[in-house]
Parts: sequence; C-alpha cells; structure tokens
Amino acid sequence: MSISSHGPALTPVGKRNDTLFKHCLRVAPKCSSEADLLTEANTFNTNRNMVPLSTQEVEKVVKSAWYLEKSDNNWVGHGSKAVLQDAAVEDILAADNLRGGDAVALWARLQHWHGARNGTFAISPHAMARNQKIPGWTAHRYRRTRDILLKCSLIKCVSQGGRKVGDPYQYQFT
Repeated sequence: MSISSHGPALTPVGKRNDTLFKHCLRVAPKCSSEADLLTEANTFNTNRNMVPLSTQEVEKVVKSAWYLEKSDNNWVGHGSKAVLQDAAVEDILAADNLRGGDAVALWARLQHWHGARNGTFAISPHAMARNQKIPGWTAHRYRRTRDILLKCSLIKCVSQGGRKVGDPYQYQFT
C-alpha cells in the first residue's frame, strides 16, 4: 500500500517505531534542537505510518535519537566507521613490531568495509593488490598482514576457498 502510485510506502504496524527511529537518526544532524527533531518526527509519523504512533511514543523515540546525536553516537548518515579496541591494537603491535602498523591499517579497513555485517568476507591478496584497495600494497604485503590478524585472533578463516577459480578463503571477525 502506498500514499499514491508515486508516493512513499506507508509503514505498517509493527515497524513504525523502528522506521521512525531510523528517520530521526537520519535527520537529527540537520536539526538545531530536540524540538526541531520532534517537529520532523511528528510530520513523518503522520504522513508515513499506516496508523500513527502515540504522541508519547514519538517523544520517546525523539528523545533517544536526540541523545545519540548530542553524544556523538549517531552514526547514521555519517559514513561508515571502524571501531578499534585499544587492547587489540596493543596485541597487534606486540605480535609484530615491524609490521604491526600494517596490520592495524588492514584491520581498520576491513572493519570499515565489512564491520557492520556479521557475515563472512574475502581477503583475496591478489585481487586487493590489483584493485589497490590500500594504495601501494602488494599481494605479499596483504598476505603477511592478514597472517598477523589471524595470529592475533582478530579474524578467523571460516572457509578455505580454492574449489574453483574465484573461490577465495572466507573470514569472519572474532
């Protein structure tokens, strides 16, 4: 169901709160106050929900979204982020004093590229070097650096590829 044949789809009961919260996180950076965000939320609630949420529920959602925005914890609409635990960085640097910086860099990039997903990802040294995923890195440098991340148990191999061409090893964050 939609407002019109060209309008946005209406949010069904059961998804209204989550949809409103995501909307509030998207627009919060453009709002100058919690009151501005509440105005945006009320408009969204009225126009985009099949059955609007209660005033109290809208206010609760706005309060949560505004708190995240003001505490610099609203990551929606700000690009992807990589969060690196200090202890893990120390472990990497201790594991390989000469190449630890490379391992931190690769781990940060992997977190940036794949961190929001809990699934598997490939680390294909030749393809990554060819596509200059990290400018200037060779396949050997990717392999050596991947091995440090494995040694530090920051990633684990969950599937050994090689069954056919284009079947890379698959990894997960630990």
